[in-house]
Amino acid sequence: MKIYFIAICGKGSGNLAVFLKQQGHEVYGSEYSEKTFYPPIADLIRENRIPVDFGFDPDKITPDIDLVILGGAALIHDKNNPQVKRAKELGIEVITTARGIGRFISKDNHISVVGNHGKTTTTALIAKTLMSCNEDVSYFIGEAPFEFANSIYSGTSSWSVAEGDEHPSLGQEEGGKFLYHKPKHVVFISADWDHKNVYRTLQSYLDAYIQLMRILPSDGRVIACLDGMNVCEVLQQSGISNLMTFYTISELKNMVGGIEPSVLEHNIEILVEEYKNRFPDLFMQADYVYYIGEVDYRWMPDSIRFLVKRYDLNTRNKEKIGYFETHLIGQIGLENSLATIATLLTLGFDTECVKKGVGEFKGVRRRLEMIYDREYKVINDFAHSPIKIKRTLQSVRTKFYDRKIFVIFQVGQSALKEKRTFYELKNVFNLADYVIIPRVMPDVNSPEQFFGKDYRDLIKEGASEEQIFLKPQNVFYTPLATHLKSVLENNLEHNDVIVIMSSTDNTEIIELVKGLQVKSLPIN
Repeated sequence: MKIYFIAICGKGSGNLAVFLKQQGHEVYGSEYSEKTFYPPIADLIRENRIPVDFGFDPDKITPDIDLVILGGAALIHDKNNPQVKRAKELGIEVITTARGIGRFISKDNHISVVGNHGKTTTTALIAKTLMSCNEDVSYFIGEAPFEFANSIYSGTSSWSVAEGDEHPSLGQEEGGKFLYHKPKHVVFISADWDHKNVYRTLQSYLDAYIQLMRILPSDGRVIACLDGMNVCEVLQQSGISNLMTFYTISELKNMVGGIEPSVLEHNIEILVEEYKNRFPDLFMQADYVYYIGEVDYRWMPDSIRFLVKRYDLNTRNKEKIGYFETHLIGQIGLENSLATIATLLTLGFDTECVKKGVGEFKGVRRRLEMIYDREYKVINDFAHSPIKIKRTLQSVRTKFYDRKIFVIFQVGQSALKEKRTFYELKNVFNLADYVIIPRVMPDVNSPEQFFGKDYRDLIKEGASEEQIFLKPQNVFYTPLATHLKSVLENNLEHNDVIVIMSSTDNTEIIELVKGLQVKSLPIN
């Protein structure tokens, strides 16, 4: 087939374009301008020799094209994109990237992983673990895992898994992108109100997930985080009758130190009863709750050991599943791992092959990715919303409780520049010791304009001299790279941790923080 991508430089569209090129299709693409064609997707497209036109020239859409696929930004700059208009005039089939995933990747047993934090890593972990169970699984992942050559793959197995995005294809189709992936089973992590520039009310955000639940086939399973934000509310409002399995890491979500295993045992019963009382109808359709009975965050320098148990909602019996290990960091790593374990055991896979897949998984790029580990450590993370920032810092603080943690918070996403999201940033950094904000570029599409000093002042307000970690004097706005480097070198010591939080191109910052001069180790 001859396939043309309009707005090719998106994570979904770019990776799908490369995949289809590798499958033997003739692939071309376009972008709004050279400024919107940037790494890492631009580099991937260039490496695979896909020709790209700039400017959405309608003459590039010719009658010999078999299929046009729209990237997420195809109608953002111009609702009447001339290339889209020409394709429709010529009678060429036009579909969104989301429908492309559904057509070229999804199989009969498709697992959609949804929620506003942890879905990328959980999707990759499920794919990796299915491979350990000898399945030639198909997958679509927002970022490539370390062990995978690509973010998209189509295999011979009847199983597939994809990261399901609740964000709609703006100007193209109604509802979240995950509606078009042909889901059979859903792993539901959370529904904490996100994308507030698109979903203006909490209910409109929840409705996106409700719509997803209602299109599941009757034999589809829902594996859901019991205490995930708004998860049970969505399931109840959806009115579905599908069988459900729950999982939870309960109090571990908010811990930054150790916890006694007996406390975890005791609280699973309290937690279940609380949710049974609030959502009795859901528990008529549920079989088990998977939970963690023990955890050792320092089992090995690069891994966590934890005991998985299963609570039978009918008999109230507790069953020991076994000890597992993960290389992922902190509570986020535990929750991603437990979601995978609960999903694959629920769907009938063998415990030992699941244990193998979880233990071998090395992680995903830009998801708590350790990119430098010498005199000090540097972690690269995609955290770009208040809830994601908070969860990332909890995980990093748990792993490195006695180290200074420096956060470089790169404000890039449009939603972070909106008033309602801006004010939510006030208290989410309090588990860091230092917060450094590089230069903030204005967003011409945002009705409000917040500048770097505004973010600095807001985060300072949330800091306090009385709290353990973040102090007001340790929040900085550094519009110049030399200033950022100076703040780090004046305060960084051996074994400290730098966390880069960014949803945009952060190549320059990464290069800057490697090879810093740190303070000498103290003499005993």
